[in-house]
Amino acid sequence: MSYLPVFLAIAAVLSILFVFAAVGVGKKEALRANRIFASQVQQSIDYSLRVVDQMILGELWMNTLWSDFFEPKPQTNRYLAEYELSSKLIGLTDNSPLIDSIYLVRFADQKVMTNSSMLSLESFPDRSFLQEAQSRTEEMRFWTSPRTAAGVGKEERSIFSLLLRYPLLDGEQGMVVVNIQTAAIAELLNSFSDSGLSFIRLYDDNGALVYGTDMQQGGAGYEKQPPTKNANVLTRIKSDYTGWEVQSGLKDGSYAGGYTIPPRVWLALAVLTVLLGIGFIIYITMRNYKPIGKIMESIETYASVEPPKLRNGGGGDEFAFIAKALDDLIRQTGEDVIYRRKLLFQELFEGSRAISPEQWREQLKGLGMEEPVDRLQTGIVDIDRYEDFCRSYNHRDQGLLRFALGNVVSELAEQQGLRIWAEWLTSQRMGLLILHQSGGQAPESEGRLQLVTGSAVEWVRQNLRLTITIALGVAVEKAAEVGLSYESAAEAMKYKSVLGNSRVIAQLDLPVQSPGDVFSQLQPIRAMATAFRLGEEKWRELLAQVMDALKKGRFSRDDIVNLMGYMLYQLNLELAGLPEESRRPWEEQAAPGLERVMGGMDTLEELSCQILPILEEQDALIRQIREKRAAHSIVWEARRFIEENYANPDMSLTYVGEHFHITSNYLSRLFKEETGENFVDYLARIRIQQAMRLLKETELTVQEVAVRAGYTHYVSFNRVFKRIAGVTPGDYRK
Repeated sequence: MSYLPVFLAIAAVLSILFVFAAVGVGKKEALRANRIFASQVQQSIDYSLRVVDQMILGELWMNTLWSDFFEPKPQTNRYLAEYELSSKLIGLTDNSPLIDSIYLVRFADQKVMTNSSMLSLESFPDRSFLQEAQSRTEEMRFWTSPRTAAGVGKEERSIFSLLLRYPLLDGEQGMVVVNIQTAAIAELLNSFSDSGLSFIRLYDDNGALVYGTDMQQGGAGYEKQPPTKNANVLTRIKSDYTGWEVQSGLKDGSYAGGYTIPPRVWLALAVLTVLLGIGFIIYITMRNYKPIGKIMESIETYASVEPPKLRNGGGGDEFAFIAKALDDLIRQTGEDVIYRRKLLFQELFEGSRAISPEQWREQLKGLGMEEPVDRLQTGIVDIDRYEDFCRSYNHRDQGLLRFALGNVVSELAEQQGLRIWAEWLTSQRMGLLILHQSGGQAPESEGRLQLVTGSAVEWVRQNLRLTITIALGVAVEKAAEVGLSYESAAEAMKYKSVLGNSRVIAQLDLPVQSPGDVFSQLQPIRAMATAFRLGEEKWRELLAQVMDALKKGRFSRDDIVNLMGYMLYQLNLELAGLPEESRRPWEEQAAPGLERVMGGMDTLEELSCQILPILEEQDALIRQIREKRAAHSIVWEARRFIEENYANPDMSLTYVGEHFHITSNYLSRLFKEETGENFVDYLARIRIQQAMRLLKETELTVQEVAVRAGYTHYVSFNRVFKRIAGVTPGDYRK
């Protein structure tokens, strides 16, 4: 008789379910029709967006205007190409009612082109979105979630975008951003729902509401929350193309609301009845039995009969399964703690984590730091010669060495009473967060830090077949300022190429003079490239001067890489005019070798030692090829004659040909083949070089310098000087 109420409750539940099933037949049909309707809406949205996507893809594949913008060639008329591309953008926008605007972003010079202007990325109104999109290098083409943005000369409006990286295979040159107004999608949804009974809602891939036909329109747009509840949502369909979800249902007060509410009420009553029945059964069971004692007796009995199964969690032992589940939970919790620690570390270094002093103290407790911390400082550990490191060790050995480096730093810090939190930021770079505790003097703490980092560098050099360089940032007082300290450490690491590797670079080690002028090195590099092409011995001296200037000046690694790239460009440009037999060894051997050396540069000293042998070998090859030609001696004698008589105003191709008893045409061809330079250009360069020397070393007037350089007319001298030197003679002397 104790269980009679349970049976009555079950009978009541069955009756309710029978009524609910009868009502569900009608609802099932409504759901099917609503799903078909929502599917059509979703397909229509996908089709409209796919049309835009395919149209842009077709243009990128078939039209060369895009490649001329993202990778302009020297012979391309840039202004005409930009005008034609702007006209194309206007045509694409006008031809599609969905497209609001189109941006083109070129990574090389950080320029943004719209259908009406060309702006830098820093001055572009939508730059925060473009900078974030540029960092998403793993995706070549994707749709974004709606956002509020302002275009050039436009008011803020709600848009979402299609991003395509260019070229489509690797996306390294730039990206195309096609903006679609959310209002256009709203009009499309409104065209499907005009009966007043149903509604359609569109959610983006993050679950945020984009638009709903049951939203109330205000003066400035649409409210974020619809007036109707989600109780009558019948269908949810998610797009495989955009990841967006379409929800559809019937509005409150409609027929569906009338017949769907009662079954739910009855279902709630049924659930309540079942819960009460379960509670009653539990009460009776607990009253009639002694479960705790019985369970303990069962455990003890089972453990004495089958202890191996109890230990291994097998043989149907429920308690073993429970224990195993708890062990798995503890293990997963530990892994989660490690992940959250690393995430906090990266956010602090990036400066993207806003953390209050109270939150920071809680985090320190989690790290086992009970004593207060009054200063924070960051450091960077870089693996030197990283390309050699990757070639020398497989993936597993690399992981073991990184693990060893982290342990070495932590143990050395612990020996000196310092707390250092170390995490790998990239496969080459490990970040250090030094926690200076209160109670210690700043100079003493800094001294211990120098001892720890110096010992780590020395230990790695002696015990591992690699070296590391450590750069230290400035000390800060707040956790929110850790990003600033990391920036200073990263800036210090840029000078490793000048200061050397396998050492500690502190802020005091950085050069105190003003940064080196990159542009001041362009002319010496051009002079070195020209001397190398002509086979003059002074190219070695000029190269040494450039390297010495880079070493003495305050040039960062980025500046050095850019200047080395310019040097390779100038050498390619100079040697392009040589005959094919002289040019082929350069293009097939020397130029690729220089690119590899420059790409793997670790220090400036190593770079200089690697560049010189490559250039000397190439110089010897070109010299051998030249000496095999019968006309080699004639050209070199002609060059010497020009250099000795450049001041003669009668100096010309005919004059030199008559001196050597050969025709001017033949001499011109020989001169071009041997030097890669026209006779007129060579003579002008020699004269202007001498004029530049006279302007710097003498007090002669510009007219007198022109005469001594071989020019009888000042106007001609001024024009040629400006073409070669880039400035007028008067400005050059200033």
